[in-house]
Amino acid sequence: MSAVPADPRAEAALLTLRENRQRLRRAFLQTPRRGFPRSRTVRWLQSHVGLGALLSTAMTAAFMRPTLMHLLGSLFLRRRL
Repeated sequence: MSAVPADPRAEAALLTLRENRQRLRRAFLQTPRRGFPRSRTVRWLQSHVGLGALLSTAMTAAFMRPTLMHLLGSLFLRRRL
């Protein structure tokens, strides 16, 4: 062990640093039980909203934009010709 300074404030600071280091190690080495903590709203959305609903919403939003429709239309028309 390294030599500890005689100053009580320095000793207290070193002790605090050691405790903080131990707390950080414990916090980062523990594996979470359920993964990232999520709110009740996020858990409800995950259980009630399926992949199909998300894809449908994304496609609806994409097709409702005129510029995107024009781009997709021009891409499809190029491939057919």
